[in-house]
Amino acid sequence: MRDRWNQELALTDEVRIGPSRWRLVGLLLTSVGIVAIGVFLWTETGSQIVRGLCVGFFGLGGVAVAVRLARPVTFRVDRQGVRSARIDLAWDDIDRITEWKVASNRSVLLLLSAEGAERLASTNVRRAMVKADAKVVGRWSTGIAGPFSHHAELVEWLEECRLAYSSRPTAIPGSAHTKPV
Repeated sequence: MRDRWNQELALTDEVRIGPSRWRLVGLLLTSVGIVAIGVFLWTETGSQIVRGLCVGFFGLGGVAVAVRLARPVTFRVDRQGVRSARIDLAWDDIDRITEWKVASNRSVLLLLSAEGAERLASTNVRRAMVKADAKVVGRWSTGIAGPFSHHAELVEWLEECRLAYSSRPTAIPGSAHTKPV
C-alpha cells in the first residue's frame, strides 16, 4: 500500500484516505440487525425504553454509517499537510504521528507543535477538544478516527511523509511538546 500511496501522491499531488469499508459494512449490518430486533420487540410486550433505544439509537447509527459508506473520504494527505473536515494542518504543525488505540478502536494520532495547537484551537469548540485531547494523551494532539485498511502501515507512511515534507522534521528539543506519549 505504501508504494501505491507514494505513486498517487506523485501523480495527483494528493492521497485520499478513507475508512475500512469492511468494518463500515459490519457496523451497518449490526445496526440493521439491532433495529430489526427493536421492531420485533415493538410488537411484543416489554419496555418502551428498550424498544426506543434499539430503534432510535441504532437506527441513527445505521444512517451515520450509511453516510460514511456513501462519502468515505476521511482525510487528504498532500505535500503541504493533512486535511479533513475537522482539521487543516501543515506538516510543520505536527511533531509526530503515531497510533492511538483504546480496546480495539484505532485512530491516527497527530502530536502537535505549539503553533499547530494554536492554529487548530482557533474556535472555542476546537479549543475545548484540543484541551481535552491534551489531558488524555499528555500533550497537545488531535486524532483522526479509524480504523483504516492497512492501519499500521498508514501510520508509518504518514510519519515518513511528515519527515520528508516538514521544514523541521523533529520536535524542538526541550519543548513541552516533546514529552513521550
